[in-house]
Amino acid sequence: MSNTTPTQTEFQKYLPFVALYLIQNIPMMFIFRFIPYFNIENNTSGMSPAEIMSYMGITMLPFVLRPFMTPLVACLRLGQSHFRIWLLIANVCFTSSILVLVVINDIANNINLLLVAIICNAFFAVLQDISLDGLATRVFTKVAEQNKASTIQQIFSIAVGPALVLGCYIVYDNYGFPAIVYVLALMSIIGLILGLRVKEPAYTPPKVGSHFLDLFRFFNRTRSKFILTCAFLYTPLTAFFYVRATLIGNGESLMRVGFWFDFLPSVGAGLGLLMAPYILKKYGRGKSTLVTYVITALLTWAIVPIYGSDPTGGDVNIHLLSVLLIVMMLLNAIGFTACMAQVMSYARPNLEAMDYSVAISALYIASIVVFILSGGWVKQYGDLIAFQIGAGVATVGILVVAWGILTTPWEEKDHKLK
Repeated sequence: MSNTTPTQTEFQKYLPFVALYLIQNIPMMFIFRFIPYFNIENNTSGMSPAEIMSYMGITMLPFVLRPFMTPLVACLRLGQSHFRIWLLIANVCFTSSILVLVVINDIANNINLLLVAIICNAFFAVLQDISLDGLATRVFTKVAEQNKASTIQQIFSIAVGPALVLGCYIVYDNYGFPAIVYVLALMSIIGLILGLRVKEPAYTPPKVGSHFLDLFRFFNRTRSKFILTCAFLYTPLTAFFYVRATLIGNGESLMRVGFWFDFLPSVGAGLGLLMAPYILKKYGRGKSTLVTYVITALLTWAIVPIYGSDPTGGDVNIHLLSVLLIVMMLLNAIGFTACMAQVMSYARPNLEAMDYSVAISALYIASIVVFILSGGWVKQYGDLIAFQIGAGVATVGILVVAWGILTTPWEEKDHKLK
């Protein structure tokens, strides 16, 4: 048996963490995908779908703060079971912030209060994610163990994740908004129970000042280019947020849009993750990132002719749009895996989580910029401008990504930079 193949006993050891990651991610990602679309379907304020989407883009801000939250969680000691206590606190707050959504009066039209609630939810989700990452690195101290845990997590995410997302849409379609909120809260509570079962070794936190200093030392010339490359990787997919929004705004059911534009594309992303190791082995990190990004960015220009020149009338070819998104998600999963592998190959010893956090934050900053740009122009030029801005930013990203890849060493080996 190979060193990275988990045994049955190891499956039992890793399963609580795999379940924790999965149960944590489903409520978090479903809320960020579902709430804006629920708002669009039920809003009577006169705001256009694209305006609501750009407004809700502000909810991503807590994810941008992740690099600054990571040192605080690592350094502010809460006891011997340091990260586990942080995880339990974050989980309780996250679950509570989900349940608050039920008590907001006229949630679809009280958009300001909803925005505050979702930002709080996002903050606790980030705190939960940081704590879980820290706990995993404390329990699995060897690289081989971390690789096995990652392998099992991907297997479960690909096999179970899409089914859970589809199940959430079915619950909403049959039982309404409060029911789906309670289901998501129940998932989070299960995560709380699993967190209580994990035993953490004793932890001595580093000094806060030195950890923040490491953050500012992070940006050398090579790493900064990799991070800039990561920032553009998801920009081609932002146009599809507006595709979903306008479809729902024009009368398509959340269930139908969820199936064609959430469930099936997530299956495509899973296939991309399965293909990524073979693609990277054959073509390398740099070429895999560049080629998949260029194809994905160019495909964004196919959205407008498929959708039609008038998004408020006529039949839209939902199936062709769904196929386009599935292909883009598959390619994006391969490219993101390749780029993050390169970022982590330059990671500093014992600070890999910080490197990952900075890369993810750059990605969210780019997405927020696209949302804000689109929202500001929608009133004047119509919803189609949102698709075109997304495609335009993605196309500019081709030059940035190509520059980042062609001007830095993408050797297929790991580097340990000081």
